[in-house]
Amino acid sequence: MIAQGEPVFERYNLPARRAIVFALREARNFRSPWILTEHLLLGILDEERTVAMQLGTGAQEAIRKEMEQLAPPDRERIPISAEDLPLAQDSQSALMFAVQEADALKHQEIVTPHLILGLLRVEDCMAAQLLRKHGMEYERYRESLTS
Repeated sequence: MIAQGEPVFERYNLPARRAIVFALREARNFRSPWILTEHLLLGILDEERTVAMQLGTGAQEAIRKEMEQLAPPDRERIPISAEDLPLAQDSQSALMFAVQEADALKHQEIVTPHLILGLLRVEDCMAAQLLRKHGMEYERYRESLTS
């Protein structure tokens, strides 16, 4: 188990790690000073095509467009050379929930489906709202991982 606020990335498989790196890129592209849950979602969708396929044709593009409409246009662009951006509190919670999901399922590695479950458990975050809007519910998705 991990300490509060300290994700243990050593347990994350390569695609899950890449999804988090892609989330950092997305946060910079959206000129955000934080890695928000919606950036994590885009990072996962960029890395894991099966999740995007489960959401349905065009869902990834629709999610990106919704986020672009919500992003403040006047933020100063974060330089690519900037230090790593911090995880927002909801993002930290989602990553901790992902670890809990892997542990509950008795999986040694944390994979992108665990990240999705973690996002869905932070029920009021933007990523969970977007996932639910596109038909992904926690119980049904978790059940699909165990069958």
